[in-house]
Amino acid sequence: MTIRSLLIGIVACLLIACSGLPSEQAATESQIGGLSPDSVTSGFFTDLGHALKDPGLSNTTVRTRWVDQLATYFAPDERDAQRETLDTTLASFADDRAKLAADETLTIEITFDTPRVITNDGQHALVVLPNASIFMQISRLTERGPVPYYEQPISLDRVIGRADGAVPTVKIGNYWFLTEG
Repeated sequence: MTIRSLLIGIVACLLIACSGLPSEQAATESQIGGLSPDSVTSGFFTDLGHALKDPGLSNTTVRTRWVDQLATYFAPDERDAQRETLDTTLASFADDRAKLAADETLTIEITFDTPRVITNDGQHALVVLPNASIFMQISRLTERGPVPYYEQPISLDRVIGRADGAVPTVKIGNYWFLTEG
């Protein structure tokens, strides 16, 4: 299913380790991030869940707002690449969601237990999201009410792109950021 593929792509494109570590530039207030590795990881996935549910995601202005917000969770020197990936992926997702029939609805939930830091050397940390999954359901409105006809839970461990299912983070200045490295 196209929507399922895009959903997997959203997380996979964002978290697959494919580049070097960010430079040691100082974080500023406009660079957001988080105060701890677990808070930046939790914040990103919570906001990603909100973005996927936003009915206005097909609107360029709304999508740009989400792209900019989600990019602030990444290390500053990775943000331009992440913005491009996020915008492309969210636009494709919104386009496919718009192709649902008028009597169909899509429900998406990203859920996870309290994030847990599994390694932290003071500059780099790995965070796992226990019981993390993306649940997708497509329902069709019938005379009996909404009837689900497609349900798919997708474990985030399966799509993060790391054997340990961990999310890499890096500390720059006093702030923690998601990183591809």
